[in-house]
Amino acid sequence: MLLLIGCSRPEGQTLATVPVRSGPFTAFVVANGETQPFESANLAIPPQLWGNIDQLMPEGSHVKPGDVVCRINVRDFKERADDRAQMAALQSLELARIRNDLPMKRQEVHRDVLGARQTMREAELDWTSFSRGPRPDAAAQARSDDEVAALRVAYDQLAQKRELFQKGYLPKEDLRKAELGRLNLEAASERAKIARSLLVPKAQFDEYQRKKLTNEIEKSRFVIKREEAEARLTSLGFSTRKAGYRARKLQAEADLLARKLKMKDMTAPLEGVLLYAKIWGWNKPHVGMEVWNGLTILSVAQTDRLKVLATVGERQVTQVREGAKAFLEIPGFNDRSFEAKVTLVGKVSKAEDPRDQESRKVFEIEITCGKLAPEIRPGIKVRARILAAQAEQALFIPQDALFSSGKKNYVLVSRSGKPQKIMVEPQLWSDDYVTVKGALKKEDRVFLVDPEDPALLTAPDSESDFPSEK
Repeated sequence: MLLLIGCSRPEGQTLATVPVRSGPFTAFVVANGETQPFESANLAIPPQLWGNIDQLMPEGSHVKPGDVVCRINVRDFKERADDRAQMAALQSLELARIRNDLPMKRQEVHRDVLGARQTMREAELDWTSFSRGPRPDAAAQARSDDEVAALRVAYDQLAQKRELFQKGYLPKEDLRKAELGRLNLEAASERAKIARSLLVPKAQFDEYQRKKLTNEIEKSRFVIKREEAEARLTSLGFSTRKAGYRARKLQAEADLLARKLKMKDMTAPLEGVLLYAKIWGWNKPHVGMEVWNGLTILSVAQTDRLKVLATVGERQVTQVREGAKAFLEIPGFNDRSFEAKVTLVGKVSKAEDPRDQESRKVFEIEITCGKLAPEIRPGIKVRARILAAQAEQALFIPQDALFSSGKKNYVLVSRSGKPQKIMVEPQLWSDDYVTVKGALKKEDRVFLVDPEDPALLTAPDSESDFPSEK
């Protein structure tokens, strides 16, 4: 019964009160969700594969393991794979060429080092030999050559031949030959003197310095040539390893791409019903759609067992317990409900609207169904009434009659025609009602609005406007 009480309000405006009810009370938490397969497998585009959907099996089709449910057109991807395979083949040929040339280049490097070492040893031997001074036999030979040449000049008979020529006993031609021979003897004597003088250490100082410098230069050249050889050998080894690494890398990429190309046909991993995934929350896959690696586009679900994924608000989640009994109400089955059980309660809240992080926070719960009608498929909207608690005897009021101030809750009771504030403690919540504990009597009537609220609206016209308890 609804009672309208007049207060010091504007003329024509009344406040509504309802009676406090008592009796057995059952608290239900209502959660909205949809049916999901109990076991399913998602099908995503393989890594490093992209393209357009070329073929797609209709949604709801019954598939078996190994059935091709989707085929990706990977024409551009195939061109890339062919190009990589060609690059791998060319690099393998380049590696073979480098390995074939490697022994010859190593021999060339060792030959250059050996040549430099031989030149250095010859220069060192020449300088060492020269630094010891002239050999005794060479000095004796030079002295002997000088003395012999001097004796030949001294005992030459040119003067006698000139005298015979003046007397007419010697032809002029023989005289000229004698004079030429004398000149040759004098020249030989001068050469012998010079050769003998060169054997003196002072005269050999410049040659000594030249040979010493040549020896040092050849040593430096050998060291440089040896370091160059080591650097060249290291470079040859590095170039070979680099070519081998690049060849292996390209071949591995080519093999990987070849394996990915074989994965263009997406097959069902288990027997069940094919379902289309909601991409970005609203779009479903279709032929011609562009897809890329990691994108989940399909799922295969076993529909012989279903579960319900639903959400409840922050205030109601405290009343939901794992193992609680639930009753499922499904559109099209208004005359019956299906019994189920809560198997999982989420620990972390999330925004009810994923696009608005400021929207109401909700918790996900999972409800396991018993045997459902065969007509019920995954994706059907479900209203779940979860049994939260029961009381054999309790006082309960409409939720609109419960007010709060800070952390305290109170009701406004109509006594002697005036509203009186009574502090209460809410305990069990149902769809529309809440049980309370406090100094409230079952014969009391409570206000549905605060009479002191400046934005007070006109009360409903009849009691039927307020939901009744269930």
